[in-house]
Amino acid sequence: MSASTQLARGSRPEQPRLVDRLAEEMAVAWQRGESPPAEVFLERHPELVGDAEEAVRLIYEEVCLRQERGEQIAADELARRFPQWADELSVLLDCHRLMQTPPAAPLFPGVGELLGDLQLVAELGRGKHGRVYLATQTALADRPVVLKITPRRAQEHLSLARLQHTHIIPLYAINDFPDRNLRALCMPFLGGATLARVLEFLHGQPATQRTGRSLTDALEAAQKEAPLRLPGRGSYLEAFACASYVDAVCCLGACLADGLQYAHERGLVHLDLKPSNVLLAADGQPLLLDFHLAREPIRPEEEPPQWLGGTAGYMSPEQEAALGAVQQGRNVERLVDGRSDIYALGVVLYEALGGAMLASAGEKRSASTLAIRPGSQDKGLLASGEEVYFPPLKPLPQCNPQVSVGLADVVGKCLAARPDDRYPDAAALAADLRRHLAHLPLRGVPNRSLGERWRKWRRRRPNASLWMGLLLALAASGATLAAVAAGRYRDVQNALVEGQEQMRRGSYGEAIRTLGRGKAQAESLPGAGRLAETLARQLTQARRAQAAMDLHAVADNLRFLAGADLHSLDELQMLESHCRTAWEARGLVADQRIASLEEETEKQVQADLLDLALLWVDLKRQLFQRGQGRDERAAIQAIFAEGQELLGPCPPLARERRLLDASVSPQDPSPPGPPHRGSWEHLALARSLLRSGDLEQAAEELAHATEIRPHDFWANFYGGVCAYRRDRFADAVHSFGVAIALAPASPECYYNRALAYAAWGKNDRALRDYDRALALAPGLAAAALNRGILHYQAGRHTLAKADLEQALRHGAEPADIHYNLALVHLAGQDQVAAQQHLQQALTHNCRHAQARALQERLQQSR
Repeated sequence: MSASTQLARGSRPEQPRLVDRLAEEMAVAWQRGESPPAEVFLERHPELVGDAEEAVRLIYEEVCLRQERGEQIAADELARRFPQWADELSVLLDCHRLMQTPPAAPLFPGVGELLGDLQLVAELGRGKHGRVYLATQTALADRPVVLKITPRRAQEHLSLARLQHTHIIPLYAINDFPDRNLRALCMPFLGGATLARVLEFLHGQPATQRTGRSLTDALEAAQKEAPLRLPGRGSYLEAFACASYVDAVCCLGACLADGLQYAHERGLVHLDLKPSNVLLAADGQPLLLDFHLAREPIRPEEEPPQWLGGTAGYMSPEQEAALGAVQQGRNVERLVDGRSDIYALGVVLYEALGGAMLASAGEKRSASTLAIRPGSQDKGLLASGEEVYFPPLKPLPQCNPQVSVGLADVVGKCLAARPDDRYPDAAALAADLRRHLAHLPLRGVPNRSLGERWRKWRRRRPNASLWMGLLLALAASGATLAAVAAGRYRDVQNALVEGQEQMRRGSYGEAIRTLGRGKAQAESLPGAGRLAETLARQLTQARRAQAAMDLHAVADNLRFLAGADLHSLDELQMLESHCRTAWEARGLVADQRIASLEEETEKQVQADLLDLALLWVDLKRQLFQRGQGRDERAAIQAIFAEGQELLGPCPPLARERRLLDASVSPQDPSPPGPPHRGSWEHLALARSLLRSGDLEQAAEELAHATEIRPHDFWANFYGGVCAYRRDRFADAVHSFGVAIALAPASPECYYNRALAYAAWGKNDRALRDYDRALALAPGLAAAALNRGILHYQAGRHTLAKADLEQALRHGAEPADIHYNLALVHLAGQDQVAAQQHLQQALTHNCRHAQARALQERLQQSR
């Protein structure tokens, strides 16, 4: 149940509060199959961050929605995401668990029963945790439907509800029956049979003797087993019947690849593609079934998933490895994304074209679907962790001489062991399958057969003497192409509309994939030239917008440097390299002639490029001052010239160029420069002034920036930095507090506010902020170092030692760490250990004055 039914409230005005409206909005989004976390709403409404009760109310809504989906959320995960409310959330979760009652066992209905307005006609199949029925919907003139009934914790509908595509089985409705602990997914009954059943009917017929008619006959035979038969007519059946068997399978594979591409663009990987999960409808239309294992891609850098599944023989090597890792409680080491589905589709194509059944070859474990939940109490979901072994694949042309070398290479590319060696996406695979049908050169694999290339050329360029024969030869493939041409043109138009909508939402990565797929399809579609040009323009705009977003992410990471004192030489060198790489790749994002973006985005691009140039110059100077670089005055002048060419005259660049002249001191009054153009130039100039130590002038520029944009994160963040350096610690705490409200997941904000609290003498509050910073970023060495020093000052020597060692592990300056460890050991009366750490400090930095002085003092006291 949602949080709105769990939290009791006193009397409230009739007008719903903001948090109640947001909770309802979140619940509606989750019902649509989306999964927005609480952070999305807190970022949109930063005013809620200051009210712990309201923020926790919104977070609790997400907890309840996840439980409805069948997921569990741990207290430590919430504490990591929301450290500022960790105590409140821990108490709330404890109360939530006490109110929970274990779910009753599901009570499945029998054939003939009425479930809501659904009359169950026949049972079509069952598994360990669900059943599938043929039913009629009495409220809609006894419309035949398929009813998939599972326990209420199942979550397939959340994946399937997001997908509306020609080649994905649609979802009509979801009905819950709490008294039976059941959830019913209502889908259309399209007749037909699964591809697995069709292949069983074809099994006794040699692949060399099969035709497209063989496929339609097998489908007709399989349908005779169904309790209800639908008319077997349609363009797909007609196309298959006129085509060769190989062309029919290629057409089927291209349609399935289209469906996969659509799902992948929406962040879902099927993970259980196999012949039994492919439906050939009564009219021959291929559709993807069974998304109960579908999930977002599995990335190595993220938390391992709570569940994972697949079917032996159809899983890619990386999915097999991830499944084993999750079962054993280890981290997933390799990315599992849409290319895993491409592997599975390759297996399906290999089998359908006549290759030996991979799932039954060699030694293997059970081919049933696996679902794994680490530590789950449902032992029935766990499967063996044995490896799956497959013998070397026999080349497809040897299994079926009708399969050309080029098509065999296409399937082989799908089955590559390394994901990088497969097709990059399902759209590229679909395009190559259609190019094969159209006798065009393949793009994803080498066209290495000269004979095949000649035959394709002859079919594309017939001579007059063979005109009639060629027409007859092309009739079969022409029928196949005609059946899908109209649908492909609609798909291209839909890709354009969808890509534009994704761009409006700011989902530029999705837009690039969608528009790229549409452009690739349009280029091979006769009569779609103008549509291809429009897609190309939109694709260029999406790429520039994505480049602008990437640049902004890089610039934001680097902006923290202007407010930090870096001690690590390696870190300086790495960041200088990142700046150089980003600046050298500025071409696409900087050139407005390629494609224009929204005015606000263009301003942000200018601000990011300006900061990138200024920060790069500053890093070069720091390296030179440390003796790790040459005097690159000429190179810096070149950067300024390039920046001025891109951005025009602006005060921050003008000031930095003047500072290159040794005759001008950083504290000298600046001659008049070009006028400011907005908040971002005030910010850039303020950072320049901060670096040169002109704090009063920097404070004035920051005041201007804040006046123009009061809720700008960077104006408030650097306002805190400037106030801290001016010893106005209360003002610094306030500014960093505003920055935290605007970006509550930023560890740097908590770290800097902790510095201000400590300088203000409020060490307890400083410790809390260091705790929050390290909860968000355990590798933030400076926070661990400073927290260790505070623990040392408070006499908590064990905690101090642990923090200092953590800082050392994460790259803090070794000499400083060993010096502080020496102080801790001295406080514990362990002079031997203190001497050892002092010696290590001087080994790392023989000029460390404090370590040298303390060592001499200890030697004199002996």
